[in-house]
Amino acid sequence: MTDDKQSKEQELEAKCLELETKRLDLEAKRLETQGNKLQDKQSKEQDLETKRLDLEAKRLEIQESKLQMVADQQLDQQLNAVAGQVTPPSTQGRKSKTAAALLAFFLGVFGAHKFYIGANGAGVTMLLVSVLLFWVFFIPTIIIGIIAFVEFVIYLTKSDDEFYREYTIGKKAWF
Repeated sequence: MTDDKQSKEQELEAKCLELETKRLDLEAKRLETQGNKLQDKQSKEQDLETKRLDLEAKRLEIQESKLQMVADQQLDQQLNAVAGQVTPPSTQGRKSKTAAALLAFFLGVFGAHKFYIGANGAGVTMLLVSVLLFWVFFIPTIIIGIIAFVEFVIYLTKSDDEFYREYTIGKKAWF
């Protein structure tokens, strides 16, 4: 009986070891699962943090863009205000569009209006063509007269500021 008892004790001890091994395996699996869950949780937290940082960066870009737009608008407003405040030079240096138109109508064949607005090259051209080519059946003189009449009409249809910008500042010689 001692052998039988010993063998049963050995069996029980083997079963206890087996159960202890199973328990330790289960405990290891439980810890591994918890570790995986913890890693998953940390990974998810890192993903969320990355997404939060990306959103924050985008929010800052949008805010910067809005600030840039506001700054651009303010700059445009300031430039427009400055441009609106720019006063043209005194009328002392301005040429009268009415005087230029009347000269174009009455003495345009000789280029008088061109000399008046400071386009001396065009004035000389008109004068020479009219005077020197007068003998060719008046055709060049008639053409110069038509050009002068067109300029007479153009001068009268322009505003004072347009006339000043184009013919005094811009030194526009023809039309």
